[in-house]
Amino acid sequence: MEGGANVLLFVPFGVLAALILPVRRWWLAVACGALTSGAIEIIQFVSLSQRHASLADVVNNTLGALLGAAAVRIIQKPPDRGKAPGTASKPIRKSNEGGVPCEPSQTQQT
Repeated sequence: MEGGANVLLFVPFGVLAALILPVRRWWLAVACGALTSGAIEIIQFVSLSQRHASLADVVNNTLGALLGAAAVRIIQKPPDRGKAPGTASKPIRKSNEGGVPCEPSQTQQT
């Protein structure tokens, strides 16, 4: 029961971290979840005598961050490779072999 609660506790962490990070760096949300969980367990070990630090808690929390980040990654679509956002899908030829512009919009009419 406690393990499932730890997983659910870190799902929103994974979601928020994945939304803040670039789409292709979603895995950093999992790493941040593991580091945050580890820091919490270290603080519990050092400063709280009535609580016990647990590696299982770190694993469960990291799993929750993974589930949240994976959900965001599945929902978000990564940008197309090789294209800057807002660019045309096919390149425009600027001139033919004779140096004359190929596109009518590029010709100067006098």
